[in-house]
Amino acid sequence: MMKKTLPLIILYFVTGFISAKSIFTTQRLEKIKYKGIEYSFYSLPLEPYFEKYPEKRPEATSSALWRGYIGYYEIIENQLFLIDIKRVELCTDSPGNFEKQWISIYGEIFPCTDKKKIDWFTEILILPNDESISYQYQGYYSNHSEYWLIELEKGELNESRKYNHKEFAKFRKRQFEIFEKTDGFRKEFSNFIENNKDSDPKNLKSYFSNSILSYTPKFLTE
Repeated sequence: MMKKTLPLIILYFVTGFISAKSIFTTQRLEKIKYKGIEYSFYSLPLEPYFEKYPEKRPEATSSALWRGYIGYYEIIENQLFLIDIKRVELCTDSPGNFEKQWISIYGEIFPCTDKKKIDWFTEILILPNDESISYQYQGYYSNHSEYWLIELEKGELNESRKYNHKEFAKFRKRQFEIFEKTDGFRKEFSNFIENNKDSDPKNLKSYFSNSILSYTPKFLTE
């Protein structure tokens, strides 16, 4: 599991408590194909790899792509695979106009395989459909009409669930209520408070609740 000690600025992306249109640039999301459909999603499965091998991290060339790349994934035989990595480059045409081109850099990072199993990734992956029913933040996180939730453990699919918007909200609330009773909650929430000392303590629990899937890699509810 990628350890999550999210600062409040990330939680604002999740909860929509602030409007940051004028401050932050919209970030491009990762892509995954599941059951024959491509979804965008907010998690970053490759970040632990690039933290371990920083010399392999693509250089950021766009303010809309701070991490320097977009990963393209697919669930194949109940396993999570990376099938491509692309970065954006600015090119000029003959009149001298600039245009963006997406260049595959997969072979530079993983030269010996045509697809890479992401066997370090343990998380509940959230795959929203394309239909947004409300808009919370320009860079990340809108509310969608339907979601696939996929529980992955070291790249292996354990369980998948499909929820509409109301069902997803109820699930997230119940997930938090169960987690709140555990020692894991007390440890994570203590770290969360420590990392957000300058924030209003009255709101911290609400922020934490809204980001519960960042702290619980498994379904805790039926």
